Amino acid sequence: MCVKAGITMRAMIRSIVAMAIVLGGLVLGPPVSAAPPRVQVNIAGVADLGFMDFVDVPVSYRCDPGVLDAQITWTWAQGEDTWTETFGSLTCDGTLQRTAYPMYDRSPGWSTATATLTGHRAGGTAVEVTRTQQVWLRPAVKVRPIWPVVLQGDGSLRVTLELRCRTVWDPASVTVDASQGSTTSQFHVDYLNSPVDPGFVCDGSPHRVPFTVPAPEVGHFTSGRVGLEVEFGADWNEHGGPYDYARWAGDVKVVRR
Repeated sequence: MCVKAGITMRAMIRSIVAMAIVLGGLVLGPPVSAAPPRVQVNIAGVADLGFMDFVDVPVSYRCDPGVLDAQITWTWAQGEDTWTETFGSLTCDGTLQRTAYPMYDRSPGWSTATATLTGHRAGGTAVEVTRTQQVWLRPAVKVRPIWPVVLQGDGSLRVTLELRCRTVWDPASVTVDASQGSTTSQFHVDYLNSPVDPGFVCDGSPHRVPFTVPAPEVGHFTSGRVGLEVEFGADWNEHGGPYDYARWAGDVKVVRR
């Protein structure tokens, strides 16, 4: 009886000790090790074409103070054109930093950008993170006709255009060439060198503006279809002089009013 009681007591003691070890582990937890520095980099999916087709692409990054000698290697590609450039002097303080990196002589449409943030910890351990993003490059100016073109009583054509330009630009010129077989006529206005008020400003919004293409000197326009070639130019108001332009060409319906 005494032997059995002793065995039972020893079993209880072992259970208590085991439970204490488990509870101690739950309270104290595993040994704490220093967390590695956090790094991240992001690229905007849309950027705006600027003067001479130069683009600044918004980029954000974050790196903890433990990251030393941080830099970003910036690579972009559009078609067969590629470019790589490295930017240093990054601010690594754990907060999100915002900047912009360039693309040169680009065209409207899709481009691929890659940003690789590299650095190292005090012990020499390398830190690296890479982000690749398809970036839509928005044109500075856009133009398109609004259907239909109206054939007026005096033989002229009333053409309404939807014009769009961003806020850093000013309207510069509009040219409309109309043709129907061998019958042709042209409207042109130069806002930069004339007192004509465009009637709208560049604010990134579409503006529908009517223009009158004069009656042709030879022949006359009729109802049906007419070929249009349209060009809308906008001046870069921070530089003056050089401008960008958008073109549209195609056939549109003509109705008599």
